[in-house]
Amino acid sequence: MQPMKRNCVGLPWSLEHRLSGYALAASAAGVGVVALAQPTEARIVYTPAHVECSNLLKRPWDGWLKAHPVC
Repeated sequence: MQPMKRNCVGLPWSLEHRLSGYALAASAAGVGVVALAQPTEARIVYTPAHVECSNLLKRPWDGWLKAHPVC
């Protein structure tokens, strides 16, 4: 299947002028934002904690499975 041929149509001068102005203003605003960006600082906040993991590994159904074997 062949792609459809499209005809190029020129925009009216006033519309093209407004679009060009918008593109210029938008790009200038983007450059301004990048130029005025302040460097930031970050730090890692670490609070040591002692947690027993043995209780976390126990599953509540372990005892039930031992009392009620599947096979």
